[in-house]
Amino acid sequence: MTDLTQYKSFDTKFFSVRDTMGVPHPYCIGTRHVVNASDNFSGMLGKAALEDCESKGIHCAMRGCQLTYKEHEIALAINCKNKDNDLLQEYLLSIKEQCEKDKYVGFVLIDCTNVD
Repeated sequence: MTDLTQYKSFDTKFFSVRDTMGVPHPYCIGTRHVVNASDNFSGMLGKAALEDCESKGIHCAMRGCQLTYKEHEIALAINCKNKDNDLLQEYLLSIKEQCEKDKYVGFVLIDCTNVD
């Protein structure tokens, strides 16, 4: 699980980091991944096991996906309780440096304007 506690200090009345999201989708684990991890990594499906799978021709199980494990990137999901573009830009610029350090590739904006 991703630790997002460092982003709490950036929370505002209108914007906050909610979670992370795979881009273009999360890397999908299939039965061949599980079998390989069971046989070679004591059942642990970590980065090393996934990279080993790819060296054996076992790739993302999402139908039609041709991306490698490393090509599946992560973006931050942002709660947005205000549609003011200037405020959003200010917020995103405030977290930009931390996002770059954490190697997030972008943002997914979640409309929370109708949520109390």
